[in-house]
Amino acid sequence: MKRKMIAMILISALCFGTACSVSDVAAEKGKKDKKTKGDVEYGELIEPDARYDEKDVGDAYLEYVFDIYGRCAQNADDENMMISPASIMMAMEIANAGACGDTQDQITNALFPGVETDEGLTFASDLVNKINEATGVDFSAANALWLNENSYIMANGLNDEYVDYCEDYFNAEVNNAPFSNATVDDINDWVDDNTNGMIPTIVDQLDPSAAAVILNAIAFEGEWAEQFEDYQIDENGLFTNSEGRSQTVPMMNSTESTYFESDLATGFIKYYEGGEYAFLAMLPKDESINANDFAAGLTAEDYLEFWNSSTSAYDVYIRMPEFSYDYEIGNMVGIFEDMGVEDAFSEDEADFSNIAYAEGYNLYINQIIHKTHIEVDRDGTRAAAATAVIMYEACCEPVEVETRQVYLDRPFAYAIVDTATGTPVFIGTVNNI
Repeated sequence: MKRKMIAMILISALCFGTACSVSDVAAEKGKKDKKTKGDVEYGELIEPDARYDEKDVGDAYLEYVFDIYGRCAQNADDENMMISPASIMMAMEIANAGACGDTQDQITNALFPGVETDEGLTFASDLVNKINEATGVDFSAANALWLNENSYIMANGLNDEYVDYCEDYFNAEVNNAPFSNATVDDINDWVDDNTNGMIPTIVDQLDPSAAAVILNAIAFEGEWAEQFEDYQIDENGLFTNSEGRSQTVPMMNSTESTYFESDLATGFIKYYEGGEYAFLAMLPKDESINANDFAAGLTAEDYLEFWNSSTSAYDVYIRMPEFSYDYEIGNMVGIFEDMGVEDAFSEDEADFSNIAYAEGYNLYINQIIHKTHIEVDRDGTRAAAATAVIMYEACCEPVEVETRQVYLDRPFAYAIVDTATGTPVFIGTVNNI
């Protein structure tokens, strides 16, 4: 099972100054009118401390990995494609921790088919720690929340226990700030820092009316356990692309000790320093198929059959190109809808009331952005992924508000003011028109 879990993590990783702390804001609010369960009936948050069966939950996660991998490959045509199922899952699980009812059930079933919500949350929390405790490679997973302090539901109904939950169980950095160009810069700086510069931006702009952004960033840097020597590099190697054209690329050659073969593919594994992680190659036996078509049809069962075919009975001569590329999915909402997640994206049906609740207002997910980067060369591999789940507030029911009238139908005064200070820039009166 340990070998399967390493493979799952491998696929997940490789297929993969104005802000202030919400804790400070919450503390300040507490001095005035701290929101308690007596004021708002937040649901009970599910603590990720379940004792789960490693094989059952691991197999369910692997189903999700190849489900979303296949769907993304299907949409990628002939371009290079890479996602991090782990990054996407972590960001969605942070949202799921604050979900309720059908919304939570649908997200859980997409990420961990047939598994209980508490088991999925525990697996996600454990994976964050597992990645950050890796040895031999530089591997990190970071999470963050940006909450719009100008959002009505965040300003009036934020669940402080949810904030603590994200900090405690997902090591999340939580920030509260008005959404502006400065916030965009702060979010992108955070992503840049937490992907070691491999993904410099995740959002180009941020709607001031958005309520929250949930972020995950994963960065991996590993050197080969056995380095390629200069004589093993063919600078004029040939690679035939999906259109049948030959390309000249640096090609790395070596002899490895582990071979894989199933009905669908052959492959090899090459380890990184420390041995905890490795590069796994899968070469389709059907030479007429492009890699995305192969990936689109690959199931978790296909992968397990491939993985379990491992043998050390052969010397495996390998050739692999040096390559690097970036990949982006601008919005994964449609993919998750196809996976059965519907309520989370509905203004009317979404239930994230454990994140924030305000009478007549509702949180829903509007956009899921995913970006990845990979570099494979003679020294090793650098890879990174970032996921942003962007949430909006919807006004579900009209809220009755007392009204007043101001009719400028007689002499009046006016001013044009600096809204931050109230200082008039222009000020005057109207007595005659």
